[in-house]
Parts: sequence; C-alpha cells; structure tokens
Amino acid sequence: MGYETLWEQLANSTLNAVEQQVAYQAVNVFHRCGYCTMGHTFLSRQAGMDEATITRLRAGEPPEDRRLAALWTFTRTVAAARGEARETVPVFLAAGFTKANVLDVVAIIATKVIANYSAALAGVPNEDFMSDPALAWTAPVAIAAE
Repeated sequence: MGYETLWEQLANSTLNAVEQQVAYQAVNVFHRCGYCTMGHTFLSRQAGMDEATITRLRAGEPPEDRRLAALWTFTRTVAAARGEARETVPVFLAAGFTKANVLDVVAIIATKVIANYSAALAGVPNEDFMSDPALAWTAPVAIAAE
C-alpha cells in the first residue's frame, strides 16, 4: 500500500535518523496523534536523539539546536499550511538544508497524514512496547486548542 512504500523510501532519506524523527514528531504532535508520538519517541531514542530534544518535541516546541529547530519549524509550517508555504523554502535552505531535503519533508508529512489520520479514525490500539510509562503522551493544551 502507499504508506508502506513511503515508509520504505524514507529509509533512504537525505535526512539523517535524528532529523527524520524531528520531522516525524513535528507532524505527529501537530496532529495530536498519541499512538504515533509514542512510537516515534521510541524511534527517536533508537536514533540517538537526546532526551532534552525528545521532551521539547513532545511538548510541541522546537529543539534548541538551531538546525533541528529550522527543520521542525519548516515541517510544522508546511503541514499546517497544507503545503502552501513556498516562502519558507529559502529560510529552510539557508539553514543548511537542500532541495532534496524539502522533498523528504513532504514525504514525511504525507506518511504521517496517512498514519496519524488512520490511527485517529480506526482507534488503533497501542503496541505492547507502548505500555512503558516513559512513552505515555497527552497532547499539550496549546496543541489541543489549535
């Protein structure tokens, strides 16, 4: 199916593993998807992301690292604007990203729209590993009000 193909293609992303997780979490939290936020918290740790960044992402806040913050802001803006955010591309490129990275962010957003919406509509039950209290997540009030 389309989701699996996108997921497989993103294994060859021009973004590194931590950058991918920043983009995934920007969308997961924006969409208030608990299932995906918990899952990508686990994957963020596997990718070697530091706990401070994980905490900020889960709170709906950009990372402190300037490059990762630019990625988070770009991803979140494109997702919120449903792609109508052409003016943000030069800022993203100026942060050291490439045009190929722009396309990978679009693919990540597409993947998360499928996963986040499916989880919400189908009421996907948590995986066994998600019973870890360290993965529990509730959408921040500021995100829930959007």
